[in-house]
Amino acid sequence: MKEKPAQMVQKKHESGYLSKANCVINHRETKRVKLNKRIFDKRVTLISENRAKSRENRSLENKLDKILRMKLT
Repeated sequence: MKEKPAQMVQKKHESGYLSKANCVINHRETKRVKLNKRIFDKRVTLISENRAKSRENRSLENKLDKILRMKLT
């Protein structure tokens, strides 16, 4: 009867991951995701601000046109 080989027990890093490398990889991924979210949020706010400004500009242009038309006629 053969003896079964002792199974390798993977020690967990203090962060709960199987190795320090996995911990570092996960940390980098988390940082990347957070950065992407910040960039996306910033982009969304800039786009909405630009839309609001262009809407405001259009209304001002329309008012100006009306005033000029009234003055010319």
